[in-house]
Amino acid sequence: MAHFRGEVSGQREMASRLGSKNSGLRTVAQSFEGDIAVTLYYDKGEDCDRVSIVARHHNGYGPSQTLFDAPIRDLIAGKEDPH
Repeated sequence: MAHFRGEVSGQREMASRLGSKNSGLRTVAQSFEGDIAVTLYYDKGEDCDRVSIVARHHNGYGPSQTLFDAPIRDLIAGKEDPH
């Protein structure tokens, strides 16, 4: 059974994907300059999220940085400390 659901829209009609507690759900929005990745996962009885950014260089990927990685309830509660 799906625990997570994601949607994407662009030039074509909207598409969706499902993720379970075991698989999680990862989405990546890409540009020529970098990527923003959002991962939803289940850990120790809680839904968690990780938001990261990956720079792109002319020869491939550059450094990545995790902006937030915590239970979703922390994000909803307004706790902005990423660690």
